[in-house]
Amino acid sequence: MIEKRMQICLLILFFFLNLTLGGQYERRLLKTLFVKQQHNPFERPAKSDSASVSVDLRFSLLNLIEFNTQNKILTASFWMTQSWNDYSMTWKSKDYGNISELRVPSKNIWLPDIVLYNSIDSNDDNDMKRNVVISHDGKVFAITISSFVFYWIHTFASSNLDHGHSIRLESILQQQQTTKLIPVHSSALHNEVKYECCQEIYQSIVLTIEIRRKFNNLSTGAPMPGQVLDIKAKLGDMIKKGDTVAVLSAMKMETVVKSSGEGKVKQVLVKIGQQIQGDDLIIELE
Repeated sequence: MIEKRMQICLLILFFFLNLTLGGQYERRLLKTLFVKQQHNPFERPAKSDSASVSVDLRFSLLNLIEFNTQNKILTASFWMTQSWNDYSMTWKSKDYGNISELRVPSKNIWLPDIVLYNSIDSNDDNDMKRNVVISHDGKVFAITISSFVFYWIHTFASSNLDHGHSIRLESILQQQQTTKLIPVHSSALHNEVKYECCQEIYQSIVLTIEIRRKFNNLSTGAPMPGQVLDIKAKLGDMIKKGDTVAVLSAMKMETVVKSSGEGKVKQVLVKIGQQIQGDDLIIELE
């Protein structure tokens, strides 16, 4: 019994000793990086004034929350990852208890000047509250998960931005169970513009996402853009699969829209004379 108690005491002592040493190493490392080396969060991590800072910018589309076709407004959730090298944030892990990574508040280090240019909601301050991960080799990672409300074109303006950029849609292709939108294609275009008023070159990345509605047997959409000439389905009508629900004027000819399912008309989403886009919902059944 005494031996077991001694073993337990030794284990507890060893555990707290590791915590103490870990805290001491981290404290010393933070002091070295931010106090002794006089790190300035307003100074670009470039070794010369003429050198640029290369930023790798990646986007993962997590969820398409809502798409307002009438106002052409898309609400989506993005995972934005930025990474760059900061030559002043390097250390030898063996000198600091094998610490290879640090997590610090983003306000304490330099951050790329990258913002969502055409966001409708300009009050999103999540970027100011997140932590960043600093690796011992000077690699800095900043990850932000935010919900953005913006128009059709996605433009991210930045300075000192290199050509490292990409966008991923795969993360949500298998998880779109709660939305009526499905992404089908994406692209990223890097632009550089120089204005007469300024010496700096302004850079932007235009992210384009092509989406379509996810239909089921209880919804019928327009096969192509056009104008609604007539609506055959009325609220409360019983509809069978193949019944005509609307007539469109598309490509200078009349197009008949037939129901993709059967049931009672729950909602008619268009009006006669309305201009609609391809895949816009016409009716919903219950």
